Amino acid sequence: DNIRLHLRQRGYLNVQEFSFHGTRKWRFDHAFPQHKVAVEYEGIFSDKSRHTTRTGYAADCEKYNEAALLGWKVLRVTAGNVAGLTGMIERALGIKPDC
Repeated sequence: DNIRLHLRQRGYLNVQEFSFHGTRKWRFDHAFPQHKVAVEYEGIFSDKSRHTTRTGYAADCEKYNEAALLGWKVLRVTAGNVAGLTGMIERALGIKPDC
């Protein structure tokens, strides 16, 4: 994956399917644990996505709120905005200044 390669070349290692909570089975799609930065890919464009159901959306809110309370920055992307992900990750990691 280009994002992982790009950041690894800069010395940042991401972990896929990272478990961030001590008692819940929640995982981030991609995480930079040393910086508490996570990336969640939201598959909302799929007919089978649980993210589009009321229950799934509520569960995601619970997960993201708990992550925030634990000090995590969670970047949420879809197929529609994934092109800017590298820049967002670099800003979250402090590699690139804010706009």
